[in-house]
Amino acid sequence: MENHAAGVVTNCLRAALYQEPRANSKVITALTRVSVNMDEPTDAFYKVSTSNGTQGYCMKKFIADRR
Repeated sequence: MENHAAGVVTNCLRAALYQEPRANSKVITALTRVSVNMDEPTDAFYKVSTSNGTQGYCMKKFIADRR
């Protein structure tokens, strides 16, 4: 079972949702709230999902963990 936490975008108006965990990856959308998968972080990214189920990666520096 995956460990999820609510995440809120900070330090910018909207964070990019990337297809892969790297900054030069394709941007899927921009968002303000996400569900963060705490079991699969990388050094710079969280694996996240949106309220409509879209999954991707956001840079950690723009996501505040709201556990």
